[in-house]
Amino acid sequence: MYISTSKITQYSITKHILEKKFNISTLEDLTAHLATLVHSRQQIKIIWSNPLLKQVVRKHEVYTNEPKAKRPYAHHYIENNQSFTVQLDGEQVIQLMTTLTEEYKQTVVKTTIAEYQVLRNKKGKSKLLTKHVSHQDLIKDQSKQYLIPPTAPFLKGLGLATTNHLIKAEAQKKYRQINKFVEIIGSTLRPEHRQKSLSIYDFGCGKGYLTFGLYHHLSQASKQEISVVGIDLKPAVIDHCNQLATDLNFTQLTFEQGDITNTALTSCDMLIALHACDIATDIALYKGIQSKASYIFSSPCCHKEVRTLMKKSDSPILRHGILKERQAEMLTDVLRTLMLEQHGYKADIFEFISSEHTAKNLMIRAVYTGHKKDNSKEIIELKQQYGVEGQQYLEGLLAG
Repeated sequence: MYISTSKITQYSITKHILEKKFNISTLEDLTAHLATLVHSRQQIKIIWSNPLLKQVVRKHEVYTNEPKAKRPYAHHYIENNQSFTVQLDGEQVIQLMTTLTEEYKQTVVKTTIAEYQVLRNKKGKSKLLTKHVSHQDLIKDQSKQYLIPPTAPFLKGLGLATTNHLIKAEAQKKYRQINKFVEIIGSTLRPEHRQKSLSIYDFGCGKGYLTFGLYHHLSQASKQEISVVGIDLKPAVIDHCNQLATDLNFTQLTFEQGDITNTALTSCDMLIALHACDIATDIALYKGIQSKASYIFSSPCCHKEVRTLMKKSDSPILRHGILKERQAEMLTDVLRTLMLEQHGYKADIFEFISSEHTAKNLMIRAVYTGHKKDNSKEIIELKQQYGVEGQQYLEGLLAG
């Protein structure tokens, strides 16, 4: 809870840092205190948000750079969907503190042992609050935040980063999605597969965001020998991705125009099919099972097929269209995992990314173990419970 700074006259001192006694009860006191800190290059962080008037920039942030940086602080903001970062010295931080605090309803100033909050109303009146915190490290190390750094060349080639290697505002969600994807892949690989060459197919690769991310991470960062083939229907996308792969000297990354149904897999260690629509997911899973791929990653969408098979059921849940749709989605993916287990895979379903990025956020992950489970009874009982008549599409493919 925030308490009035007029009641706070002394701060606890952290190891190796000595701070004098302060009576900070006004904005002027806070600015003077901040000036003392930045002139001695102490760690600080400032956030301005909720503008008083209509502003192009809704939020500003000043943070402390790593010690090796040329300037001690940086100013980050987003304007007209473009992300900007400006390097600052101490004097420039104080200039921003003076001007922006007048323009925004909330200013938060963080030091290593305290946090200050300035609240300003439209009449220009301000209120200063503070709270003690345990020692906090305020140095921002961007290079350690993501497996794929913003400087990765393919990000600029795909239009996700600027020429200064800053992730564009409109590309932030996609950038986080790429990093989450490679994190999942990396954590799933078994030790014996980290040292061998891997053949990877990405069905429905689209613009290649995740395909390039995976290739970069495994071949450049992890130094693993891999070959990756991205497959999609759109020739313009394929041409662009192949040209970018050539420009980046990604020699074992190629893109082919084709349909998932007609694509033959000669050798496949890993099969990826993200957002394959409806039965295209079943076809991809079938291809992976056929080729005995060691890993299958699928993020299904558009679960239409099973819903049409749900004919006979007395469940009141299925009387409502939206609930029937959601039940069909869950039933479809559970049936798919049961069939994967029947063919020697350990399968699970989990949230791929947060639903703030996309509603199609579940992933089926299957790792080949060779241990086949007889799930026939469970499949039959599930279909009966939901009134499913006939075979689910993957079930029909596997039955021949």
